[in-house]
Amino acid sequence: MSIQYIGRSAGIYYGKTLYEILCQLKNFGVGRMVIRESFYNRYPEPSYYTITKSTPDMSDKTLRHGRAFAKRVFRGVKIPEEERITTGYKPDWRLIHKDEEAEIKKQDAPKREPRIIPKEVDYPPLLGRMLMQEMNLLTPPKMEIVPRESVLNLYVREDRTDQLPILFPELVKSSESIGKSSET
Repeated sequence: MSIQYIGRSAGIYYGKTLYEILCQLKNFGVGRMVIRESFYNRYPEPSYYTITKSTPDMSDKTLRHGRAFAKRVFRGVKIPEEERITTGYKPDWRLIHKDEEAEIKKQDAPKREPRIIPKEVDYPPLLGRMLMQEMNLLTPPKMEIVPRESVLNLYVREDRTDQLPILFPELVKSSESIGKSSET
C-alpha cells in the first residue's frame, strides 16, 4: 500500500533563517543585503532588504527568533521607511555576496500598468440578503471599494482615473510622447 500525502509538501522553503545568517556576520549583518527566496523566484523585479539593525535571540538554540529592521525594496520600488522584518523565522533567506549587491541594485524594474478596479462590488450573498431584509430593499446593496494607500500605488478606482497622471507620472510622459508623434 502506498502513502499518499495531502496538503503542502514540507519542503516549501530552502535556505536558512535570517537570524542564522546574521549571527555569522560582523555587526550582525548591518549594511548587508539579504533576499527571501520566495520573492526572488516569484517576481521578475528585484526584491531585497538592506539590514539597518538586528539583535538575534542568542538564547534560542534554533536561531529562529530575534529582531531585525531593514530598508526594503519590493518589486523594484524602494519603501522609504525602515521596517521590522517579521518573517525572519522562515528558512527562506539568502545573503547576497558583496560583489553581487551592485548588480542587483542596478536592475531596472519593468514598468507595471496600474490595475483599474471597480468603484463598487456586491456584498457576499448571505450578508447581502441580510442587509436587504434589515433595510427593506428590493435590490442588493453595493459595497464601496477603498484601495489602501501604499507606496506601490498598484490600484486605481475606475471613478478616479482622472487622477492617474498624479499617481503614475511615467504613464503620462509616455502617452504625451505618443500624442506628439501622431500630431506630426
